[in-house]
Amino acid sequence: MDAMGAEARSGGATRASREHGMDLSGWRREAAGGWAIVAVAIQGDTTMSDMPDFSNVKSGSSSTATKVYEVKSGDSLSKIAKQEYGDASKWPKIFEANKDILKDPNKIFPGQKLKIPPLA
Repeated sequence: MDAMGAEARSGGATRASREHGMDLSGWRREAAGGWAIVAVAIQGDTTMSDMPDFSNVKSGSSSTATKVYEVKSGDSLSKIAKQEYGDASKWPKIFEANKDILKDPNKIFPGQKLKIPPLA
């Protein structure tokens, strides 16, 4: 039995945490001998100015990683650019990244997997 386990069972961990201003109420003892957090609560007055604003964050993958897009029927590079970048005129970026499989930007086919590089 380790010292932390003995303290927790005897109430020592709770007593020690109060003495040092720590709150262990969100932690529980794991069978493997470690500690796991079970809940985190924000206490006190939290106003909107205290919280970061993530309203303009787009969901999805990282903006610095190259994505892979599978071409669907009716797609064009400009349509894919509009969907991925929000700007259809960025299609040359997709074409340049896929010159190893595309010879003509007007000839893409369903099922092709295109690299979608991040905008620099």
